[in-house]
Amino acid sequence: MGLDRVHRRDTFVAINDNARRVDPNLVAFLKYTDNEAECQADPEKMAIKLVYDLNKSTPFKGKIRMLDFPDETITLKGFSSYDLRGLIGAKGWLRKVYENKSSTYVSVLRMYFNVLKSLFPVQWKDQRKYIIFTNRGISAFLKLLRSMLRTENRKLNATIVKKYLQVLKDEWKDVDWEITELRSAYVGSGGWSDFHKELVATVRKKFRKFKS
Repeated sequence: MGLDRVHRRDTFVAINDNARRVDPNLVAFLKYTDNEAECQADPEKMAIKLVYDLNKSTPFKGKIRMLDFPDETITLKGFSSYDLRGLIGAKGWLRKVYENKSSTYVSVLRMYFNVLKSLFPVQWKDQRKYIIFTNRGISAFLKLLRSMLRTENRKLNATIVKKYLQVLKDEWKDVDWEITELRSAYVGSGGWSDFHKELVATVRKKFRKFKS
């Protein structure tokens, strides 16, 4: 490189001292493509496309942040990560039950989260106070969608989804879903997996065969 060891060291330190962390949403956004064939072959690209398309319509219209990342909002990176990719991957339950097509997935996800919104309108509206309309909430409820698909092993409709989500509304009527309360209950990297397990346990009070 034409630099001696000391200059290489100093250059490396200077770059790392002054470099700014790249916005993870920007990294995800740069992977976006509307090429359906590419997305069908790559769960990560498909997940990014789904979130991009969900941001155009209810219940998410204009609510998903694409290029910045405040803590308590839904972001492109957060929504399109592990749980959504798992649902549409080669062994994913959305892919098992539905056609591997972005418009189909978007339709199912819109239906599912519209039912959630209809049951918890107050919590859904205030994303800075309540957990449901945040990356953490989305993660837990995507896991719960997987549980519904595993239990039913067929295409879902609003009636089926509401049947299970209504149990949460009835059983958790004394829980206000505040971020501060639930964050303290479900801490650490596995906290939101534990949250999902709690949701599943609640649904099983009425539907004993509901799967995790």
